[in-house]
Amino acid sequence: MKKVISAAVLAALVVPGIAGAANANAQPNMLQRWFGGVWYGTVRGEMSLMNWKNDYSSDVADLDNKSESFSFESVFGGSLAVGHIADANWRGELEAGLIGRFTDSGYGADFKLTIPYVSVNVMYDFANNVYVGGGLGVALPKMDLGVSVYNKNLGDWIAFDAQERKVTPKFDMMIGYSYGLTEQMNLDFRYKLSVMFGPDVTENGVYSNKYWLKTDLGTIVSNSFSIGLRYEF
Repeated sequence: MKKVISAAVLAALVVPGIAGAANANAQPNMLQRWFGGVWYGTVRGEMSLMNWKNDYSSDVADLDNKSESFSFESVFGGSLAVGHIADANWRGELEAGLIGRFTDSGYGADFKLTIPYVSVNVMYDFANNVYVGGGLGVALPKMDLGVSVYNKNLGDWIAFDAQERKVTPKFDMMIGYSYGLTEQMNLDFRYKLSVMFGPDVTENGVYSNKYWLKTDLGTIVSNSFSIGLRYEF
């Protein structure tokens, strides 16, 4: 009986110790790493330099198969993000923003391009407060095209308006620097290179049943420079 009691007491003392040692040596799994720890929110103001090409085609002879390149056109926008710091180096965030709105006039048309987006970003923070990262998301570029044409039969100007929104993948690469203002507040500087694809718009019914003007945007490349405030909670 004494041996049985002694064995039970020994087990009560040793087993918890073994279990505690095992728990102490156990590493947190991915869910524990990503959903524990520190969360943050970021607000940004942004200037973007956009590049793309408009291809025009028309049943009007002097507008057939022409193109116009736009290089480093400046627009202003901003974004909001919610993120999570997984460990000393890795963090991820969900970002929603507006690259900006560009307007232009030419070839008898008023052109507007507006680009909102949503993306998931993953960043790696170095010890010197510099970080690099990448993002994958969805952009929703919207093109508005207004055309004014003089109709000889009516002896008056006729206005036509069309718009088109495209859902396109958006690919991002970024590099930035975070400067600590307080223990929880950081001033964040970021450069981001984004690539996406533009929509096309067709104006119909000006001359007989043919379209008068079609505008097709190709690949859109955006160089964005932003400054933001990141608050950790």
